[in-house]
Amino acid sequence: MRRKGAKAVDPTGITAQEILRELRLHGDRTARRLSRDLKLETELVDAYLRALSLGGEVELRPGNRGHMVASFGQSSRVA
Repeated sequence: MRRKGAKAVDPTGITAQEILRELRLHGDRTARRLSRDLKLETELVDAYLRALSLGGEVELRPGNRGHMVASFGQSSRVA
């Protein structure tokens, strides 16, 4: 999974939708926090976040402790 990264996941599938729902409901989250909340491996969540970022669904930025923080992307926000 790690070698293939964002190309190995389906950004339109159920898991991606669950990640987007968590961000919508609870705001910014690290991959680690999302993985705990969704009971998924951190590496898998990280791959999904990168794929969703490529599609503009999620914005990624460095957090305070060096962990990547995901937030709802501009293309996902309702006008």
